[in-house]
Amino acid sequence: MRSNTKILFSIPYVDNDIPFWKKLNHLYAQHIKEVYFPLIDARIGSGRPKQPAKYLLKFLESGIFPVSLLINPIVLPYKVEDISEQILGKIHKLSAQFNLVDITLTNPILAGIIKKHFPKISLTASTLLEICTSQQLVMLGNV
Repeated sequence: MRSNTKILFSIPYVDNDIPFWKKLNHLYAQHIKEVYFPLIDARIGSGRPKQPAKYLLKFLESGIFPVSLLINPIVLPYKVEDISEQILGKIHKLSAQFNLVDITLTNPILAGIIKKHFPKISLTASTLLEICTSQQLVMLGNV
């Protein structure tokens, strides 16, 4: 028996021009939940190699798809308390300018801080967080 549940995908940002994204939207919009892109900050990192970003701003401004921010380095370069204000500032700017609907994270402390300041933005645990047990879910609480 088939389920009527609609499956939506989060897809990675690839540095292509607006006609590419419009065509993707035309062909597959009903299957795409959001496009994720890495936080652009050399000191914090995203958990990904540096990505080309020639068309990123134009893509974000276009609003063709909702977007998700990737903040998932395995290890942060500073204590969360020391960099959270900087990260919150970047999130505030991005959420005010673009259709930011989700943030993917590896750090549960940072997730709690972000949730407190941006309760309407969904948070997603990165696969790099390696949540494998129910106890780990309990640890995250309401984040």
